[in-house]
Amino acid sequence: MPHASRYVRPERAPPLLLQVRDRGILASVFAHRYLSAAHVHELLFPCVALRQVQSRLRKLWAHRFLDRFFIPFILDGETLPPTTAGRPFYRLASAGAAVVADALGIDPATIPQTAEQNAAGFGYLEHNLVVTDLLVALMAACRGRSDVALVGIERETELRRRVGVFIQTAIHRERALVPDGAFNLSYGTSSPPMTFYVEIVRAGVRGGNALIAERLRLYAEAHHRGFFRRVYGHDRLRAVLFLTTSTARANRFRQFAAALPHARALFWFGTYQGTANDGRVTSTLATDTILSARWATADGASISFIPHDAGTVGPRAGPLT
Repeated sequence: MPHASRYVRPERAPPLLLQVRDRGILASVFAHRYLSAAHVHELLFPCVALRQVQSRLRKLWAHRFLDRFFIPFILDGETLPPTTAGRPFYRLASAGAAVVADALGIDPATIPQTAEQNAAGFGYLEHNLVVTDLLVALMAACRGRSDVALVGIERETELRRRVGVFIQTAIHRERALVPDGAFNLSYGTSSPPMTFYVEIVRAGVRGGNALIAERLRLYAEAHHRGFFRRVYGHDRLRAVLFLTTSTARANRFRQFAAALPHARALFWFGTYQGTANDGRVTSTLATDTILSARWATADGASISFIPHDAGTVGPRAGPLT
């Protein structure tokens, strides 16, 4: 490709014949909104070199199937840049939206496909990408397993759409809770899948600990009155995962949940970031550890998504209904 810029799309590119694998990439970007090459590699092509995935994504970008963007960061002379620094992320462009719309039989105009439609503030992007890290790790970890399967994901935009429909048709107004994401895990054919919600709590959240304590209380009350079943159709909500920046913060939130009556089993707590050997902040949501007992209940017990792991209290302890 004659144009080597990472930031400016070439005016001309060699012809590209869209492959089945390309359609899979576009479908995944549509499902998650923003993906990196590492995400695509883990999701779809774990047996090929990352460089090949990067090359294919660049070609899809050059032919306007995808747009790419970079997350800005500030060098202050003390803090190392994050591991995402300089890494391109991809979102659907017009040609890609047309392919996805044709495959799904929907109107292309309903799919965000312009830079303006896909623009997002840093806070939203960080939330979105942490949820993506979790979902991608889960999808990859569950691949080929017989004891657990990821059978569906729902991103925040879809959950907000359902809330909007509910509010328009509800007779009585009630406070709506929208998780940052949701996913369903199946443990065989003997029982329906269980639903897990995701809440990302970044450092410096407005309202501080009081806001987190209140959100935990609202989740417990909404679950008790059947809000999630009525609005989202989630009959078997197993847990709400609260992911934050450190173990100390996770333990503080855990103590808030432990003080709530009849709701301790609803919440799991964990972290989404750590520090690499060189001091850079990095994600802890990795394929090889995501199914381990890396979560803590409100009572401090270790727990995992696998029900029979030794030393854990797994999902088969019973769904919360």
